[in-house]
Amino acid sequence: EVGCRLISYSPLCLGLLTGKYTLDTLPRPGNPRRQLFRELLPGAQPLLKTLEAVAADAGKTQSQVAINWAMCKGGVPIPGVRTVAMAEENLGAVGWRLSNRA
Repeated sequence: EVGCRLISYSPLCLGLLTGKYTLDTLPRPGNPRRQLFRELLPGAQPLLKTLEAVAADAGKTQSQVAINWAMCKGGVPIPGVRTVAMAEENLGAVGWRLSNRA
């Protein structure tokens, strides 16, 4: 109505939505996300399985689907990256749109 858009800080949920982490592949000891992910991962499984399936169907990574979803909902996602490779992967979230089913 007024042309404002929501800025999506951490659209990859601190890395949880990247597909990199499971209960067997938690962040290293000493990383504060380790305990957080240990608590969140069991309840997040339905979402993570759906994200994995949508990514496979779209030929995209889970990160790209999560970022694209935020854009399709009208948000302006700001994913954090630590490497050029992560930034390049995230660029794959633009130039396409999830279908209305997602």
